[in-house]
Amino acid sequence: MREFSKKHSASRHRARGIVRRLVGRKLDSRYEVVHHVDGDPTNNDPSNLQLLTKHEHQSLHAALRIIDVHHCGKGHKLEGPNLYERPNGTRECVTCRNAQPSRHTELLRQKKHKWYMRHRERLLTESRDRYQARKSAV
Repeated sequence: MREFSKKHSASRHRARGIVRRLVGRKLDSRYEVVHHVDGDPTNNDPSNLQLLTKHEHQSLHAALRIIDVHHCGKGHKLEGPNLYERPNGTRECVTCRNAQPSRHTELLRQKKHKWYMRHRERLLTESRDRYQARKSAV
């Protein structure tokens, strides 16, 4: 999911206010979304704003993702050494693939966490005792 700065957040609220004035009623934030036609969330020109339901908005962006097969979801180009084609024919961004922890790494992290949670009290007690022993030796 894209992260937006405070500037974009303020711009989004401004866009909702503009569309609210255009349609002459309050927008239902549970169901209605303001779409920026050119994709720039800071461009709040009324001709660039479109009122859609959440479902329509998701469908529109899903269709745009299918059309843009040259970039991954984070904007990396899918070509040359940055393109990995899986055996089932789907394509994947190598940069994003390498950024994800491997399944083995994730399982190891979970195993260490479970071990720590089981032995936490003993470890804390031992650490506290060592600290007290050093403190009393000084």
